[in-house]
Amino acid sequence: MEYTDPVLRRLRDRLIRYRSEARTNGRKRPWHRVAMDILDAESVSPAYYEKEVSSEILGEALRRFAAGLQTPTVERLDAITAFLTEQHYLNGADLGEAQATMDAARQLAAFFGEAAPRHLPARDALCGQFLAVRTDGGCKKYVLLDVSPVGNSAVQVEETEHSTSAVSHSRNPAELRRFLKVASTVMEKRDGWMIEAPRGQVIIFIRDRLNGEANVYTVIADDREPGAASHAQNVHLLRPVPVAGGARIVPLAPHARTQTDSPVPSFLNQMIWHFSRQEEA
Repeated sequence: MEYTDPVLRRLRDRLIRYRSEARTNGRKRPWHRVAMDILDAESVSPAYYEKEVSSEILGEALRRFAAGLQTPTVERLDAITAFLTEQHYLNGADLGEAQATMDAARQLAAFFGEAAPRHLPARDALCGQFLAVRTDGGCKKYVLLDVSPVGNSAVQVEETEHSTSAVSHSRNPAELRRFLKVASTVMEKRDGWMIEAPRGQVIIFIRDRLNGEANVYTVIADDREPGAASHAQNVHLLRPVPVAGGARIVPLAPHARTQTDSPVPSFLNQMIWHFSRQEEA
């Protein structure tokens, strides 16, 4: 199996989910116990079992993988895949779908063709880390977008949404990570791809890593300078999220025939999120 970035992200998420749900004494399972579970699994070959020195060493490798610090060897990845499949946290369709989304993104980019060179392409100007913060009732939403190039043409997007009642005044990525690690009460992760059309439209296709729910975002404004090789510092993203009743599309009443009567402007205000580039660590 080819362990592409989308496949690795899915493996990482499902491994974290297993550890969280397979609790020991009401707490998250220690990594060395997760390692023991993998080594004892019927689906993991005895040959691999013989090669591992100890569950402590494997457990540390799993911890580093889950934290995004290190990618395990192919043999370990094979064992993790076999174990998660045996435990019904993963199936072949999950892994095939991860590769399929990359292929679909490339085909869509090829369909649109090259963007007009009016400014620095989105592949360069919009890559980096961006943050949006919004108050929703008594809750703060911190949405982090990580946009990065993959290969020669694709642009990968990772989104992490945190909910918390606490407030951070720092936009430094390292400080924000430390804050959210402690303060975040709910975390949702999504990933997908960014496509730039010839007339400059930028679209993001994104999917929730756990429940598979897909969405489409549109960059409706950014501060790239026309004709200049400048990086966007601020991006306005049409990011449809559920509002009252769970709707993502505004329902029009029969009498709403004029712009004044239309509920669209207020609905769009809820959907437009302002992302700004994060300060360097």
